[in-house]
Amino acid sequence: MNKLSVILAILILVSCQPSELVRCVESNIANMPKASEAERDNTIRRFLHGYELVFPDEESRKLLHENMNAIHGEHADIFIYETVGDLFNDLQAHKEYLKEYDSDASDVGVLFRISFYKYIENLFEHNKKYYGFGEDILDAYYKKTATSICNAQGIY
Repeated sequence: MNKLSVILAILILVSCQPSELVRCVESNIANMPKASEAERDNTIRRFLHGYELVFPDEESRKLLHENMNAIHGEHADIFIYETVGDLFNDLQAHKEYLKEYDSDASDVGVLFRISFYKYIENLFEHNKKYYGFGEDILDAYYKKTATSICNAQGIY
């Protein structure tokens, strides 16, 4: 009975410890250099280009292409979104445009562009949730990179 208690106590202590992978990932994340704002956006951009764009439904896909044709006309094929990184690039490029105009604008074209980029923002948020990035995409990048480093060291 005494031996059984000792074995049970050891199992409980061992199972309460974080796994070797968790400790390795935390250690690698702590050792990663912090990025400047420009480096941060470039890192996020490169990271997101590895993820295919996911639509909530087929209607959303059609709506995006119809709006792209309405905005860009015959040049709409140039502005095709294939990855989550493509959405991020477009949102970054139009961040100032969205700040400059508000929903009180009287120009129909401006209102259409504002609503289109609000749709793009929602689609971007949908993809963040779908891929489980959380609020900070750079943290997701750090975690994925740290996990890859640990896996390369034989820690699974």
